Amino acid sequence: MSKSLPDRPNLDRLKNEAKALLRAQKRGDRSVCEILGRIARLASASDDEILAARISLQEAQHAVAVEYGFESWKELKDRVTGQSAFAARVQEALDAFTCKGPDRDSTRSPWEERREAATRKLLDAGDEGFGVMVKLARSDNGRARNAAAIFFGLSDDTRAPEQLQALLEDDAVMVRSRALRFYAARIHPKCGRGDVWGIDEPADAVPQGIEAILPLVTDKNPKLRMDAVRALSAYAKLQHKGVEAALHSALDDAKHQVRHAAAQALNVPCLGCGRTWEVGE
Repeated sequence: MSKSLPDRPNLDRLKNEAKALLRAQKRGDRSVCEILGRIARLASASDDEILAARISLQEAQHAVAVEYGFESWKELKDRVTGQSAFAARVQEALDAFTCKGPDRDSTRSPWEERREAATRKLLDAGDEGFGVMVKLARSDNGRARNAAAIFFGLSDDTRAPEQLQALLEDDAVMVRSRALRFYAARIHPKCGRGDVWGIDEPADAVPQGIEAILPLVTDKNPKLRMDAVRALSAYAKLQHKGVEAALHSALDDAKHQVRHAAAQALNVPCLGCGRTWEVGE
């Protein structure tokens, strides 16, 4: 049975493993014979023959690679160095998105510019950039997850809506709110990525994935509930049972603004102020 690489494999340590095998072989340590027996020319050799054989460092490295489930040392090396480079890119992105700075700054602070530059760089990096942001979306840092929501909202990758949908359940209100607006825009038949202001425009069909928005009309944050009502109002006239039920539940919301928006979407009197709407208003 092959061994598993550690979470953060180090090539130098793996090289040292190969050197340690050779030292143990020269000492006559039979515990290394099974591993060294993975060398092709020693596959049928006895333990005594393995301990007496002249084994090169390259052969020992090959044995280590096979022990970890790879076909060659080169394959193992490529995997380890690739993982190391990816980890460095993840850390670079994490630093860019979590450095100290205001959440909002109309003067476009250096922090804002750095964040936007990092987002553009990762969007341009294609699949690699997408992978970095998937990693950040699962980090313990709220700002990193918020940056991931922005990235997935702007990305044209077909996997982006799925990532946004996962962030709709994030612990941080900031992340849920950001993810909701971008997700609602992505699935809206007439909006598309990045168009977070058009999520309440009437649609001619209920898109797949609308079910993910329904629970948010009861979110603990009133702003997020309002955005959920706005997003669902685009489908209020399409006779979707889930959408109608969610909007009707919002008619009793503690916040008048939310009740008002739900009543307007359903074209019923607002229970808060009694206002009614003309058909089509």
